[in-house]
Amino acid sequence: MEPGGDLDLRGATVDPATWEAVRAGAVDAAGVVRLGRCRFDGAVLDCADFHGVVFEGDASFAGAQFRRAASFRDAVFHGNAGFHEAVFNRGATYDGAVFDRHADFTCARFNADALFTGVRWKADVTFTGAWFLGAADFDCSSCGRDVLAQETRFSSPLSWRNGSVARHLLLDRALFRDCAWLGPLTVGARLSLNSARASRTLRLTATAQRVSIRNAILHTTRLHTPADLSHTSATELQLHGAGPLTLTGAVAASTRLTGVDLGTCVFESAKLSGLALRGCRFPGRLAEEPAPWTAALYQSFAEATDDPEQARLFHIRAIEMRRLAHPSPWWRLLLTLCRVTSGYGRSPLRIHTTFAALALTATLLTALGLESGELATLAHR
Repeated sequence: MEPGGDLDLRGATVDPATWEAVRAGAVDAAGVVRLGRCRFDGAVLDCADFHGVVFEGDASFAGAQFRRAASFRDAVFHGNAGFHEAVFNRGATYDGAVFDRHADFTCARFNADALFTGVRWKADVTFTGAWFLGAADFDCSSCGRDVLAQETRFSSPLSWRNGSVARHLLLDRALFRDCAWLGPLTVGARLSLNSARASRTLRLTATAQRVSIRNAILHTTRLHTPADLSHTSATELQLHGAGPLTLTGAVAASTRLTGVDLGTCVFESAKLSGLALRGCRFPGRLAEEPAPWTAALYQSFAEATDDPEQARLFHIRAIEMRRLAHPSPWWRLLLTLCRVTSGYGRSPLRIHTTFAALALTATLLTALGLESGELATLAHR
């Protein structure tokens, strides 16, 4: 074995002595272990110390069995890296590793903790169908293109904070059995958790052009990002930020909106129990063309908001929607008069103005009546 030489250990059992011999022969003048094209497909590794190794060609570990802890800390993969269906029995560490080309962890199984802290994937990385039985740590890692992690299972806590993905982060149909902390993350294009399942707390803080969490089943979910949650059900939703939010057909047992611009949101057919609005905004006064929401939704907003003035406007909008939907034109006319004269009984200024106008009119009519009576009396004389 020499530095940069190819290595073929497919199907072999690699014991500590064998691997130490390989490392010793591949060390260059600078003390760096350099390997060329490496093939460990189906190998059984009793020793897997790849700390600082530079893979100058493609490296394939498809179906490999790592019996002991596998360390790829600070390793550099200049070619494609394949860990398809690999099994890590005692944990895997990739902290600080660099992948110049595609990295494939499709259907890999991590039976203990998997550490990817500070990893740099310069191209795509695939975790589709992977299973993390131990904790998964992706903090401060970055990807130059797409992260594909559809149908990935996380049985223990997941953490990916202060990370970035240049294009798409796809976690569709992912399964989160324990708490998951995603973010703050910067995603260049789309972040997707469609049809995902979360059994415990899911916290998502991300900047992305589009966030889609459709048809998902969630437990306690905290979002700090605009998102499409259509037809998603959750035990508890806590949504922060300006929006917009799409909650078409969403169902939640408890919902809290903080700092949301309600004018940009869609609530069609949503069933949001235990609704609370804190610091939310709704632009403008009572509009001539109110947002096309139901009277019941406006009424629930009125009862949920912490702003008394906003509550008054929402009550007015609820009655306005009932007026517009009423089949009787006479009833609609009566409600129109009620709106004009008293703001549906919720505008003190308008009520006082109406009473003042009525009192002035009555006074003028009385005065005119008295004056007419006096003129008639003088004419009779």
